[in-house]
Amino acid sequence: MKTIVEQSEEYAKRNKSDTKKAWIDGYNAALKKKSARQELDLSFVPDNFMLIVQTWIDYKQERKQPYTQRGIEACVYKLQEMSNGNPQIAAKIIGQSMANNWAGLFELKDGNRNSQTAREIGNHTSIFEVADQILQRDKQ
Repeated sequence: MKTIVEQSEEYAKRNKSDTKKAWIDGYNAALKKKSARQELDLSFVPDNFMLIVQTWIDYKQERKQPYTQRGIEACVYKLQEMSNGNPQIAAKIIGQSMANNWAGLFELKDGNRNSQTAREIGNHTSIFEVADQILQRDKQ
């Protein structure tokens, strides 16, 4: 692969000689703009969700789909809502999306379990209450 200088020299040979500098300046300006992306403010993320959210942000950056501030705030809100504030469920949601190469977050798809089950777990104090509700729902 040719370096940027080699590419610019070839371009300059085909065009006016002053275009080489303009071409390099344009390339450098694009690099500067790319590196000047704003850092995300994650101060609103609860401590027990920080590592999970950072894992998702890193995944999205690797996919060249970085978040804006407003976007990450909406994403974290959605993640907390889907997991009902449970970091273990949130980690599973993130893992599911990454394993399936998904661009977004979706409720857990867990075999025979209904996607509503993840929400139900957080709404009850006992796993027995959850099981009873699931059984009641399945009878209907």
